[in-house]
Amino acid sequence: GTARAVLVGASSGGLVSQVVATGHPQRVAGLVLISSPVTLADKPGVTAMREEIMTLSDPIDPRFVEQFVRGTSPNEMSEELVACLVDESLAIPAKVWRESFLGLLQAERPEALENIHVPTLLLSGSSDTFVRDDQQVLLDRIPHSELVVHDGVAPGTHLATQDRVAQDRACFIHAHRLP
Repeated sequence: GTARAVLVGASSGGLVSQVVATGHPQRVAGLVLISSPVTLADKPGVTAMREEIMTLSDPIDPRFVEQFVRGTSPNEMSEELVACLVDESLAIPAKVWRESFLGLLQAERPEALENIHVPTLLLSGSSDTFVRDDQQVLLDRIPHSELVVHDGVAPGTHLATQDRVAQDRACFIHAHRLP
């Protein structure tokens, strides 16, 4: 029943948000992309990750999930949060892991970024080498975008600096009078 909303996507969720914003612009009032790539195709390690994910079967090996969580999260994250993310990820069937990953690879539409005409906030960590170069591409190609960089933060800006990300998001929504 909601006509328009502000989409918030972190990491690969940022790719999903970009696809929604370009495919259904009338439904998107604003966009917040946190540590979001433009594409996964050019990222080191994605080919190896794809091969590993495509071989997953149920039950998924907890060691794989823990390695995945730790590899895509900041080092500063508490062991309690790591355990929570591992438990939640273990509840996802192997088929969903495989299909979701393939969907993310196929959903990349960077040529349409210029068609995003809503206020867009880009949040990233200065030490996030996985998406650092993508932030400038997003900033250059999305017309109404602004970039906020959290100094010294690596992957998982939303996990490493939760309070600051929440504050940045709230200030952005308020400044643009978004729903």
